[in-house]
Amino acid sequence: MRAYDIAGLTTAGSQTEMTIDGPMGVPFEPAFSGMVRGTLIDTPRGRTPIEDLRPGDLIATTHSGPQPIQWIGSMLLFPDRTAHAGAPLIRICVDTFGMDRPTSDLIIGHGMRLLHHGAHLQDRFGTADVAIPAHALCDGYGVFPLHPSVPVRLYHIVLPMQEMLRANGVPVESYHPGPEIQHMLPPETLAQLLEFFPHANNVADFGPMAYPRLTGFETRELLGLT
Repeated sequence: MRAYDIAGLTTAGSQTEMTIDGPMGVPFEPAFSGMVRGTLIDTPRGRTPIEDLRPGDLIATTHSGPQPIQWIGSMLLFPDRTAHAGAPLIRICVDTFGMDRPTSDLIIGHGMRLLHHGAHLQDRFGTADVAIPAHALCDGYGVFPLHPSVPVRLYHIVLPMQEMLRANGVPVESYHPGPEIQHMLPPETLAQLLEFFPHANNVADFGPMAYPRLTGFETRELLGLT
């Protein structure tokens, strides 16, 4: 079991905070394994450490302007208590994707996705913007898997729909379970997961998906990394 800390808006719009002891691993940890403490998030009032954000605060998104936080959750990842078979974190070194992208090393959960843009994607995916898994970019140089040697606190954010927000200057995906999760999980597990989100009665309450999600294989094939 793992302790999950939650701050969110209720269906009535009020704020609530709670700590829930829940299972380790999928599908619970991906909802919390986003960005480490100290990650700077772009907001209309400037870059703000993720741990200082609260439900209702506005986040700058890449395509939809400022959007209010519906939910922010965190968990403490212990080096000797991870349900992930490989490295639980990914480090993206400063300037890996160009000047100030990221502005400083960005450390994120293994399952986090990044924005990838290309006009050539339109014919294949129906859009020029897709979400790609960060772990597929690991090259041992600018992006590499990370095993923490000390406990690390991770945070994740839910917005009114799937969005891309900037973390240390890099567009990363907000948390969204995806519509397919309701067909992948037993009803009792899905109900347990939804208990973590006071704003949501069902998966539809997470809003629409704006960015197709590519698999690791699709990403490596697309970028010529196979």
